[in-house]
Amino acid sequence: NKTTPKGVSAEWLIPKALWVKTHRPDVWKRTQSVMEMHDYLCFRLTLRRISSINTATQRALYDSSSESYPIDLLEKIGLSDLTDKLPPVIRVGERVGHVSGDVIIELGLGKGVEVICGGGDAFVGLLGMGVANAGDYGLMTGSSNVIAGFEKNPGVELVRSIHNKGVFGPFRDAVIPGLELIEAGQPSSGSMLVWMRKMFAQGLTFQQLDREAAEVPIGSGGVLVFDCFQGSRTPYVDSKVRGAIIGLSLATTRQQLYRAGLESVAFATRLSVESVSPSSHPKLESKDTKAKNVGWSEGSVSPLVVVGGATRSSFFMQIYADVLGRELLTLSTSNAALLSAAIVAASGASISGGSLAETSRRFTKQGRKYVPDANRHEQYSIFYQLYKNLYPALRPTMHQLCASNNSHSHTKQSR
Repeated sequence: NKTTPKGVSAEWLIPKALWVKTHRPDVWKRTQSVMEMHDYLCFRLTLRRISSINTATQRALYDSSSESYPIDLLEKIGLSDLTDKLPPVIRVGERVGHVSGDVIIELGLGKGVEVICGGGDAFVGLLGMGVANAGDYGLMTGSSNVIAGFEKNPGVELVRSIHNKGVFGPFRDAVIPGLELIEAGQPSSGSMLVWMRKMFAQGLTFQQLDREAAEVPIGSGGVLVFDCFQGSRTPYVDSKVRGAIIGLSLATTRQQLYRAGLESVAFATRLSVESVSPSSHPKLESKDTKAKNVGWSEGSVSPLVVVGGATRSSFFMQIYADVLGRELLTLSTSNAALLSAAIVAASGASISGGSLAETSRRFTKQGRKYVPDANRHEQYSIFYQLYKNLYPALRPTMHQLCASNNSHSHTKQSR
């Protein structure tokens, strides 16, 4: 469908609404409003029914320029009555209303408390990272990684380049008016490293593993890890592929295995960044041929802001910077999502005296900066190309294994 050239995710509002209508028509008939969780919380607090533009654009394919939902698509799938059940759309930072009397008593709040429209934590959370301008991107690390940022009026070439690469967007006005939100992600990052520690290094902390891995040269002794332990989202969109460790020998050490895991997560992040925008990978130029640190050529992309678990490891962060060939910035705060809520509230209630973007710049403070090393980046790029070869080489075997495993499981259950 031209509305969703990349398809949709089962977690989005439209597929879930279609499931209810198909499997529970009695419930659907009685349903007055269909809301995302954030919107329902606003309703419970204020008794006003709204749809945040953040989730409306991303999860219900709302087009802010025409202020409409994809009617043609909804009619084709037998869900044309959904629009009658969707509340009016309002922007992030817009006033929803005051907390109702019953809720004031229930929560022990004072009178006159206002509720401001928010949205999804990973996306509105960009404001707490200082990511608020066109060309800004943030990396949220944890069990999985999310990469998201903003573009202004992306051209046809950019939109075409991200289609079918596991990248969602662009979503116009999803957070900041006039900017388009783009999102990519990795299902397995920190979760894979936790698995590796459990399997190969029980009793050791991540700090101890970092110190061991730091003694291993780039390339991890010829070991490559394919990090898709829970399938792939960006760029392959393949739920059947699984992880792999390549290049093992009887001489392979725990230190090499763990470093290979760190490198593979960084390789996958670079692949996601390049999928979002192929031009976002800068060319490094050394300011001083004798210096190890690199400068940024004029017109290069802005630094990538990073939050989450990976920022607790300076060793891992430097690997990220060297693999990406891009400056990384951390924040002085440990909870960007919570700070984002304060930014939205302060801007929406006119406390900050500025727009969302202006308030974001005022509220966020930079932490540590990681600068890529040109020589290490060049070395990593060799192994990155080898990493990119893994998916096409492993895909046929992985899919056969997945089919065989599913068939075996079905046979076992039928017995």
